[in-house]
Parts: sequence; structure tokens; C-alpha cells
Amino acid sequence: MDTVLDAIVTKKIICSSSREILLNYLGNLSRTMSAEQLKTEFKCEDSFLLHCIKVVTHGYIRRALANINSMIDDKTALHSIEHYKSLFSYCKAEAANIQIRRRYQEMYLGKPLFSNELSRSLDEFVKIVVKALGFCPYKFEEVRPALSAI
Repeated sequence: MDTVLDAIVTKKIICSSSREILLNYLGNLSRTMSAEQLKTEFKCEDSFLLHCIKVVTHGYIRRALANINSMIDDKTALHSIEHYKSLFSYCKAEAANIQIRRRYQEMYLGKPLFSNELSRSLDEFVKIVVKALGFCPYKFEEVRPALSAI
């Protein structure tokens, strides 16, 4: 949890939506679980970091489905919400497979920064979503941190 909090506090996660999702998740988690429960729930830090990436992915899916629901209400959507949900499930599984292969192939580079892994994983997932749906259902706002030199 410290790695995720450090990435948020030091503004290494440049996507404000990802930061917001993680802050909400960690706040809810700290209210419901003790440090000991967290240690038994997540066997190692890496499993918690991968879990946090999944949390952000689910946050993206929730927001994208809300946009698609409004398209369905406006009668501009081509498919039912159930069809889109199944497409997101497919995209999530496909992205997980790609990420596992990528992490395995890049093991020689050492452990990546959480913020980089989060950004790459989410980018890979969104690319698969756009390919499957034919459009981008939701775009996270990319914001540079205040301390950024760029």
C-alpha cells in the first residue's frame, strides 16, 4: 500500500482519474481492513500493486458503461448494455494476458515503477477496448503533475 500511496502523494500518477479511483479505493480499504488483514489478503506487495491496477481498470469500465448507458438512453448505441459488458469482459481478459506476457518478457529489467506499470496497463487495456468496440467509450483526463518540468 505504501508504494501506491507514495506514487499518489509524489504525483507520479499523472492521470487524475486514476489517482481519484485509487484514493477512493484506498480510503474505503483503510476503513474496512486493518494492516494485518491486508497482509493476509495480499501475500506480497506485487499482488497488491496488480490488484490496484485492476481497480483502476474496473473504474474505467464503470465510467465507460455509464457513457454507453447514456448512448442507449439516447438511442445512439448499436448494442445492448449486456453486449457491451461482455465485450468489456473479453477486453479485460485479453489485456490481462498481454500484460502477463509483457511482464514476463521484461523481467530482466527489474521491478518497474508502479506509476509506469499502471499507465502502461491501462493504455494496453484501452487500446484493446477501442479495437473491440470501434470507438473510445471513455477517455481518462491526462493531467501533468504540478511539479512536472514539462
